Amino acid sequence: MQVRCERGTLPPLPDRSVHKTGWDADGTRGAKQLALLEHYGLRPTSDVLEIGCGIGRLAYELASFLTLDATYRGFDIAPRAIEWLKANYEPRLPGFEFELLSDVANPRYHKAGTVSSETVCFPYPDASFDLVCAFEVLMHLPLEGVRNYLDEVARVLRPGGVAVLTFMAIWETETEPMFSGRRFVAIGGG
Repeated sequence: MQVRCERGTLPPLPDRSVHKTGWDADGTRGAKQLALLEHYGLRPTSDVLEIGCGIGRLAYELASFLTLDATYRGFDIAPRAIEWLKANYEPRLPGFEFELLSDVANPRYHKAGTVSSETVCFPYPDASFDLVCAFEVLMHLPLEGVRNYLDEVARVLRPGGVAVLTFMAIWETETEPMFSGRRFVAIGGG
């Protein structure tokens, strides 16, 4: 089966100044994400949705993994990241699309947004994807936002589809949990 592009033929990922994303000291985060998705059933012919695609780490890896029959959709609320991906990856990768959710409010990434995470609707039809993933995205949402995103994930997954969603755990004994110098946002309810 033919893939969209050979490994190493895409422009390298932009630097983190385009969009502040999770740390990737050794440059293997995208490859690790791909390996995790393969473990949970990703196939070269899968239709994939990535929530919070950031600067395109997973898209970069999927470009040489997915066949021409597969699709990839990634969305984020970071305009500069989506602009970069649309300019540098989308034209070179048929079947790959990057979408900006420009009105979604987020206290860290988009304070001026007018749509809450509790009410956002993913811009895709029901039962569109074999696999939906979000890597350390839901931890930036309030509890009701997480509930809504999980409902949206269930809506856009095909029957038998798989969702791979990662979180950071906070132990009950941690009174002031922090990561990279930032306090976690309390969402209540455990």
